[in-house]
Amino acid sequence: MNYSKWILAYALATPMVATTAYGQEKNEESHQHQLVKMEELPAAVKATVEREAQGKQIEKIKKETEHGVTKYEVDMISNGKEHEIEISESGKVIERHEEMIDEGTR
Repeated sequence: MNYSKWILAYALATPMVATTAYGQEKNEESHQHQLVKMEELPAAVKATVEREAQGKQIEKIKKETEHGVTKYEVDMISNGKEHEIEISESGKVIERHEEMIDEGTR
């Protein structure tokens, strides 16, 4: 009896997780992403990237605009970890994400 409750819970939870992931992916697609170079960054953003990237390899920098708000997303690698920071146009770090790199996917 207890086993069937777990199966039912899993069956009900799976569509919710898939829908949430799909919704986040669609949200990412709903606003513009543009690859930019270091020399194209506003001075405040460039200074933040230079400070945050010390000892790290910059993989890419993306400019994104959503609801009229522009921010910059910087992907970096260091010591087997992938670092992502989001920076406002004023140069303030908005978010940080860090995860281990799965060597099998690179």
